[in-house]
Amino acid sequence: MNRIPANTRVRIVYAYLTPKGWIYGVMSQDGLSGGEVYEWQLIYSQDPLTLPPTPTPQSPPVEIRSLTASPNPAERGASVVIAWDVLNASSITLVRFLASAEDAVVLGDGLAPQGEMTYSLPSDWSGPVTFELHVWDWNSNQTIQDVQVEIICPVTPLLDGCPFTQESVDAVYQPFEQGFMVQWNDTITLHYDDGTYTTVPLADLAGVSEPTTTPPAGLYLPSGYLGLAWNASPGVSDRLGWATGPEASYESLTEQHSDYVLFTLPGGRIVQLEERAAATWEYRN
Repeated sequence: MNRIPANTRVRIVYAYLTPKGWIYGVMSQDGLSGGEVYEWQLIYSQDPLTLPPTPTPQSPPVEIRSLTASPNPAERGASVVIAWDVLNASSITLVRFLASAEDAVVLGDGLAPQGEMTYSLPSDWSGPVTFELHVWDWNSNQTIQDVQVEIICPVTPLLDGCPFTQESVDAVYQPFEQGFMVQWNDTITLHYDDGTYTTVPLADLAGVSEPTTTPPAGLYLPSGYLGLAWNASPGVSDRLGWATGPEASYESLTEQHSDYVLFTLPGGRIVQLEERAAATWEYRN
């Protein structure tokens, strides 16, 4: 190592006491020269010594060599095997998603670099199921890769998206001036032209009398259960108006989805009922 020139800024590395006084081992700021000096040879500076930065060791990059799900596609409720093969990882986590991050479930944490996990798909879910592999390297950098399992739908859906259930039910339909009514099973739904609807169980119509007023020419007075629902609550008849045609019995194809219902009207038109938020409806075709 080179000798230290005069007036060089140094840092003290070690020190020891001799009969002649303290001796200090010093090294130049650039680390290229050093030696031992007596204390009287040092001039202490008030300015902090700037040391060269310590280089941060870089780990090799993470490599997700494979992430698979089998079988894919799969039926609802089936078991799928998620397998992965990762290099240079300090930590590995497997997460399952359905519709959004709100329903995320951590399936495994601190996983081995190579492994597999068996997972049973939800029996009440009709959309794809996503599995994400979260991998961190030794410098805490994160890499994410996913695989999506498609669900085999057991029925032919009315629209896109596999329903939880699909069935054909006996129904009665009647159009009105400002909407329509549908009766199926033990329920009647009243659909208004403003996009809202109400549901009336048939049991709630006990004791309600049928309407007896005379409709204008060319219009109809509803009868039976539809007439009871029309006459049950103040304002219903005003909102719907008179019937514009007689009631019609038909087979309605109904589907239950995660947060809405689809059903068909006579002629095949599809109606969607929103269930999660406000009670609204719309035509879908």
